[in-house]
Amino acid sequence: FLMRVRWHVLEPGEIDHELLWATVGLASLAGAIVWLAALGPPALPCAFHAVTGLPCPTCGTTRALQALLDGDYRAALRLQPAVGVAATVLPLLAAYAVPVTWCRLPRLRVDLGPCGRRTVRYAAWTALFALWAYLVADGR
Repeated sequence: FLMRVRWHVLEPGEIDHELLWATVGLASLAGAIVWLAALGPPALPCAFHAVTGLPCPTCGTTRALQALLDGDYRAALRLQPAVGVAATVLPLLAAYAVPVTWCRLPRLRVDLGPCGRRTVRYAAWTALFALWAYLVADGR
């Protein structure tokens, strides 16, 4: 089978992925805000760019986060599309994760068969390569 979507009731001792990833996401967001707002962007050079002369797949992330803090979503999307997509998806995930965690509701689970896992893996590598190609073509 390619994929099966189901609702799952957590068993005692089972990892609560919604709580885990909502916490990681919100802590990362808070850390990024404090880091950029209080400390400013880092002055660390990119080792990949220094060695190859090409942008790494995360090139522009700090500037995109700063653009998001300034309220400029379009600039963030242009600077680093992955940050713009994450800025759209993460609030949706939090809107799902917080209520199901607090109210102890059944959790949405997606089960992938071998073909589905392979498809997701290929799609992820294709998206990463497309992101990197965009950054190279943009002249970073």
